[in-house]
Amino acid sequence: MNNWIDGAVSTYAAYLAKYGLADTDNITPLSTDKAHILIACFPKSASRRLTEILLGHQSLSETALNYSLRTNEVEGLDVGYLAAANSFDYVCHSHLRCYRTLPHLLARFNIKTLLLVRNIYDCVVSLKEHIDGCNGHIAHLARVPDTFEEMSDEEKYGFVIDHIVPWYVSFYVSWQDYLAKEMVLASWITYEELIADSVSSVLRSLQEINIHCQRAELDNIVRQIDQHREQNVNVGRSGRGKELLTDAHIIRIKQLFLPFRHYDLSRLGL
Repeated sequence: MNNWIDGAVSTYAAYLAKYGLADTDNITPLSTDKAHILIACFPKSASRRLTEILLGHQSLSETALNYSLRTNEVEGLDVGYLAAANSFDYVCHSHLRCYRTLPHLLARFNIKTLLLVRNIYDCVVSLKEHIDGCNGHIAHLARVPDTFEEMSDEEKYGFVIDHIVPWYVSFYVSWQDYLAKEMVLASWITYEELIADSVSSVLRSLQEINIHCQRAELDNIVRQIDQHREQNVNVGRSGRGKELLTDAHIIRIKQLFLPFRHYDLSRLGL
């Protein structure tokens, strides 16, 4: 058994060395002139719209950076996938928290990040409706009980708050932590900004991560998307959270964020 473990450790160390990740204090970006964009996002934050806007820009194509039947629903990036995609212009969107080694991968493979978030109260309502619609692909967030459909709406909101909102908390503060340490090149964009003015919000965020784009180009992309695709009804109207949640629900949500009250939580409506 020890020989097997030693062999596995040795193989993994060689794998990291091959891709320049063995010394995390001296990460050198791989040489490439390609654009690599990661959309790290809240579930139910209009990430599909943002992805489609980016896919209309230059020669970007959508890719997976991990192995999963639903590639946006995993908690890590895979070095092999990153290496394979390094010679292409791509965008990848994922519900991905900023775990400890992620900044090293982003640096090594020249990945720039857009952080897409949304008012937390609206997230709760939208996610509850997402589960209600039997579109419950949220295993990476929480295990939904078989009795969920039998619950009252109040109980369903309570389940989402108690079992899924902690993931939202972790996502938000993890990215804020590594941004504060200047370990990632990223730009925040909110659902509310994206829906109100897609062109201005995307243009600003791309400029912040040093990706060149003309307003006229984005205008044309957004116009074409809006002409050929109806607004996703799942994303819903802003402000529904405070309309549908009880005072007790809102207090519970605020309590989950209370340990992080020194963070800027304004993007989440807190």
